[in-house]
Amino acid sequence: MTQTRVRATATRRRAILEAGLACFTAKGIAATTMEDIRAASGASIGSIYHHFESKERLAAALYLEAVREYQQGLVGEVARHRSAERGVRAAVIYHLRWIRERPDWARFLLHGGEPDILAQSGDELRAMNEATMVELRAWLACQAEEGAIVRLAPDTVLPLLLGPAQAFGRRWLAGRASTTMEEAERIFADAAWKSLRREL
Repeated sequence: MTQTRVRATATRRRAILEAGLACFTAKGIAATTMEDIRAASGASIGSIYHHFESKERLAAALYLEAVREYQQGLVGEVARHRSAERGVRAAVIYHLRWIRERPDWARFLLHGGEPDILAQSGDELRAMNEATMVELRAWLACQAEEGAIVRLAPDTVLPLLLGPAQAFGRRWLAGRASTTMEEAERIFADAAWKSLRREL
């Protein structure tokens, strides 16, 4: 397959995924049909089934795509920072900006994790989650080893780091937040650092 053909195939697949996202966001997964996705994407039914054998497979691929993009960006952002404070703040700011810049993708991640969709994602999703957790925990453990942050169990550190920002993100996506995302970045980055920093 030529490079041009590969790029065209990838572009078509992405267009189908984005059309699926628009339909799922507007109508929900259950109410969306493959015909809805065909009309939104401009692709033929044959092309859609070539890439995705069912609506559920398409939704699972979309879920994996969103998780992959979010996780790669988060890990990359944290890894850029040698300073514990800068890394902690960067993680929170990245999380909130990703939600602000990709609200439909964020909504899908929050509400698209239905049991049958997660089952379709299976081993690939578990592997992605595990790899991300390994990298984040290693960075946090290194910071704790150096005395920059408190030493806590992994299952408590990550909720302290992103839990409050995640809760705010849900409110913002639901249109129930009066605080702007820019204000929230500062507030929750401050809160995460205060929760994790080691008092000297």
